[in-house]
Amino acid sequence: MAYKIEYTNDAAKDRADCVDYLFAKVGGTGNPIVARKFIIELERIENILSSNAEGHPLCEHPKLRKKGYRKIHLRHYKYKVVYYIENDTVFIVAVLHDLRDYENLLA
Repeated sequence: MAYKIEYTNDAAKDRADCVDYLFAKVGGTGNPIVARKFIIELERIENILSSNAEGHPLCEHPKLRKKGYRKIHLRHYKYKVVYYIENDTVFIVAVLHDLRDYENLLA
């Protein structure tokens, strides 16, 4: 099944904040190449989710698990994407750094 990918407003802001941070702050002066590679990595994740959204683990936190939230980690960055599936759509609810306490932020 091919899933559509939708970002919630919060997740779209997360994505923009991550790109802005990488563009403006990495290495003290920012790094547009790192920001662009981050975007490419997110697009790779979107492609994976569009074809295999159910192949990734449910979140461990009971409230998130009950909501059907799943997570997938970016390969080259310490970030994760949290999402749920509804019918033929994957709703991305967060794009967060691995050090953020996503379970309590989203629960």
